[in-house]
Formats: sequence, structure tokens, C-alpha cells
Amino acid sequence: MGKLSTLARWIAPFLLVYASLAAAQTANPQTSSERVTADPSGQYVLIKTVVGQTGGTGGRVIPTAHPDGYDVLAYCWSPYNVLGDWAERSGLTGRMVVLAHETLAWARDLVRVGYPAEPLATAIGHYEAAMIASGLTEAARQRAIDALRSELETIARGATGAAKTRKYGGCAGPGPAVQLRYQTVPKEGRAWFIPRPLREICIAQQLDPDDSTRCDYWAAAKEAEPHFFVGEIAWLVRWPDATVARGNFDAKAVVDPGIVTLRQVGAPK
Repeated sequence: MGKLSTLARWIAPFLLVYASLAAAQTANPQTSSERVTADPSGQYVLIKTVVGQTGGTGGRVIPTAHPDGYDVLAYCWSPYNVLGDWAERSGLTGRMVVLAHETLAWARDLVRVGYPAEPLATAIGHYEAAMIASGLTEAARQRAIDALRSELETIARGATGAAKTRKYGGCAGPGPAVQLRYQTVPKEGRAWFIPRPLREICIAQQLDPDDSTRCDYWAAAKEAEPHFFVGEIAWLVRWPDATVARGNFDAKAVVDPGIVTLRQVGAPK
């Protein structure tokens, strides 16, 4: 009995350490999307930084001046217009990417139409905080935009020449998504795709960006139907000889009409 008690006392600290490590592993989110869900405010800061580094305004030019003022909905930001096929798959992360695009565009545009940078940044920060607190629902977005416009109106009264704002939108016409099929050469290659900003978010989270379990936005290539891609897309192909190739392409820059070709090095053309 004495030996068992001694053994128990010797083992107990190791069991406590093991239990603590196991609990920490369980508590720490293991995938990119889990990390975003677990800490929305902190992860939004990271996501906005990534979006700013990868083309924060999505190539949108400043809207043409309108006599009724600056349209805060002019760019038609939406998960589909920013991420294409990943609009739903990317979940909360994707909605944060859209929020980052939207607010970066406002920060750029509204300074150019007369709003002082510091109070403008504060107003946009209030909008972002309201959106994060609400889970980034569309209903909350409409309320938060109305509150933002009220703040902007107050700022404009003290800023000579600042443009009025309006909430018009009117997102008619084709969006930025490009419809593409794919092929691999040789044809036995297995391909996966991910929008580059989502892959960069995984890198910023210090996750392996090519591990589709941890960086959980990768999608297997669709065989029977086209993809809808927006912007720069990262791809990964496993070839029949077990080698792996990686790269990026800009959906709008694809030369072959409607087809993106992923070719193994050395494969005949």
C-alpha cells in the first residue's frame, strides 16, 4: 500500500500536466474558421490587415460624383461579389473579409470627398464594432449603416465641403465573379482551389495554408460544373506520380475562354 501511495504521489503531477495540456488543446481552436468564431474581434483585426495587404478595395475605382452625395452602397459588397463560390463556405470569415473591403473603401473614399481622417476612422470603427457584435447579419448591417450615416452627418457639419452621403446601392448588372471550368494536364491530376485572401488569413494565423483540414476553406475542384471565381485564386494539384504543385492565377486574366489549365511541369502541350 505504501508503494502504491508513493507511486501515486509521483505520477500525480504528470497527470495534472497531461490534463492541462489536453484541456488547452481542446480549448484552442484547431481550424481557421474555429479561431475566427472563438475570437471575432481579435480575428477581425487580423483579417482586415490581410485584406489591406491583398488589395483592400478590390480594384474598385472611386464612384463618380453624384449631386445627392456619396453612395455608401456603391460597390455592392457581398460575400458572393468578393468570394464567388466561397460565399457560404467561408462563413463568418468570409463576412469579415467583406466587412474589411467595405470599410477600407469608405476610409479611402470619404477622405477624398472632404471628411477628416480621425473622426472618420472613429465612425467607421463604431460601424465595425456593431457589425462584429451582431455576428455580421444583413439586418444588423442596414441598422449599422444608418447609424454610420448619422455620425457622418455630424462630422460633415464641422467639415467645410464634405459631401453628403446616401444609401442607394442598385447592384444591377454582372458582378465581378468569373465563370471558369478547369483542366489538368495530365488529366489525372486532382485539384483544389481557395481564394488567395483566405489562404493568406491562414498564414497570418500561423496555420499551414496548404493543410485543408486546418485551413478549412479549400474546395475540391468541381468536375461537372463551372466555378465562380473572384480575384486571385490559389490552387494545389496532386499529380499521378504523387508530386504536388501549387500556384495562383487571376480569374480575370485567364486567356483560354472559360477554362483554366493547370499543367504539370514537363507535361506535353
